[in-house]
Amino acid sequence: MKRLLCGTSMWLRATFLATFLLMVLLMPHVRAEVVVMNAQDVHTALQNSEIPMLILGADIDINDPGTGCNAVNIVHDVTLDLAGHILRVSSESDSTNGIKISQGCVFTVQDTYVLRPGELHILNNCTAAEVGYGAGINSTDGALRLYGGIIASQGGFGGAAIGGGYQHSGGEITIAGIADVTARGGMFGAGIGGGFGSDGGIIHITDEAVVDATGEAAAGIGGGGQAIEHGGKGGTIRIDGFVTVTATGKSGGAGIGGGSGDYGGTGGNIIIAGNAIVRTVGEGGAGIGGGLGGGLGGEGAYVTFADSAFVFAEGQNGAAGVGGGGGYETGGAGGDVIVSDMAMLEAENIDDGVGIGGGTARNQTLAAPGTLTITGGNVTQQDHAKWDIYNRAHAENAAGEPLTPAWIVAMDENNVYMPRVEIYAPAYNYRAFTKGTGAARIWLPMYNGTEIRVSAKGYEEYVFMYVEENPDVTEVTLYEKIVQPLVLQIGSDQVWRGETLAEAPPVVPQIVEGRTMLPFRYLIQTLLGGTVNWDATTQTITATIQGVHFRITMGSSLVAIDGTVLDFGWEPVNSDGHTLVPLRLFESAVESIAWNADTHTVTIIEKP
Repeated sequence: MKRLLCGTSMWLRATFLATFLLMVLLMPHVRAEVVVMNAQDVHTALQNSEIPMLILGADIDINDPGTGCNAVNIVHDVTLDLAGHILRVSSESDSTNGIKISQGCVFTVQDTYVLRPGELHILNNCTAAEVGYGAGINSTDGALRLYGGIIASQGGFGGAAIGGGYQHSGGEITIAGIADVTARGGMFGAGIGGGFGSDGGIIHITDEAVVDATGEAAAGIGGGGQAIEHGGKGGTIRIDGFVTVTATGKSGGAGIGGGSGDYGGTGGNIIIAGNAIVRTVGEGGAGIGGGLGGGLGGEGAYVTFADSAFVFAEGQNGAAGVGGGGGYETGGAGGDVIVSDMAMLEAENIDDGVGIGGGTARNQTLAAPGTLTITGGNVTQQDHAKWDIYNRAHAENAAGEPLTPAWIVAMDENNVYMPRVEIYAPAYNYRAFTKGTGAARIWLPMYNGTEIRVSAKGYEEYVFMYVEENPDVTEVTLYEKIVQPLVLQIGSDQVWRGETLAEAPPVVPQIVEGRTMLPFRYLIQTLLGGTVNWDATTQTITATIQGVHFRITMGSSLVAIDGTVLDFGWEPVNSDGHTLVPLRLFESAVESIAWNADTHTVTIIEKP
């Protein structure tokens, strides 16, 4: 029996050994780290897919081998460990990249040596680029991860310092760890992001990285620029952690956002959070947002400032600090901005523009702002506008300087969103105008002595002085409005609210087949503060004013008012693209309507 057991045991051992040897033979080769000592070592190692990591064993210089050839090609996933040494990569000939990452590959740079930092320098001196060339590090087709060391990159003509080459987007870029990055784009190239006329890509800056990025006629971080057509969009950009970021868009680029062009690049989607410290300057483009447009300025970004981030954003030459880019013909719209938690935002324009909102054209017309929602933190906005806004009188700060509007979100006492609130906002002094009544919560950064000016329906202004320290929410009660009559005259574009001239209608009131016809959207939305929506598919207009709901269909005499369908015996009239409806339609939504046949005027008294 013992012999049998012994024989069985030996058989099992032999079987196990044979299986183990077979597994070893079938296992893929384990890739090894390689220490490189010269340029040839680097090229050889990079061509070998069995080598996952290169470790610099000496300072190395690499130059491109000739016209049309990149200095360094990354053809498989590989990590470069600077190990305290210096790698210098130079592209001197045209139509080349310093380092090119191939399709689907990941190139990682780290530095594990602790006694001195390793360095990676990329210089692209090409002055004429073909499609896809001109970048310092070209990550269009792959992914770049910079985790350590001192990295300095210069793009050639049409190329980003880090990101896309000529007419190529930035790809996927992560800067993290303790990387210290300086990026200077070539002409029309972003510092980090898109090449000539191309989008920024997906960019994430995190951990304790330090970044200084400059674009030439392009964004510091974001889209590339071009002389004609559309500048590159900003892309998707997230900055968080304990990073320090400086971003400058020269000659029309945004600091962070869109590049310049005949149509400035839009800002993209930008999140700045964590404990990030960010300073941006846009020279014609926004500090954060759209690029400069030879015709139309770039639209601002959708921007979120959260956690304990601190951001200073400066726009120049008509561009907003945060928002739309300047334009020679038309400024870019503002884009939506959210400030929350303990984030601090300082946004300013230093000449003929707004801190937060739309860009300004050369004829000093201001583009529409987006929505500024402040649920926490502190916001300082400094404007340098010198013109009337939306046909309204100037709002002025304590120094008598005219201000321009941004938008905030307000809610009533039941936490229901109220109609849009206009806020004229310099530092420490806010004027808010709302078309809602009752209790309104307006989230603003408060300081001792902050003056809040609120008007219900814009008729009477109430002044409050806040005396506590930095509350999370300030509640301001809007008292019952003082009703002033609206007076419209047939054939005239002058509309009066009491003794104040209101915004002019897009088409004048008219008499059509004996009926007094008024522009529907203008009366409901602009004058009475309601909402109007148009469904092109069903040719239907829906509107709400003072709790009354309307539904009108073009080509039909049937009108639904609060769900009840009535036949008014008329059909809406289209006048230059604007819908006119009879005066009597509005009777249920206002206090009273009076017609004066002698003066051909309509007087409307709103409900209190």
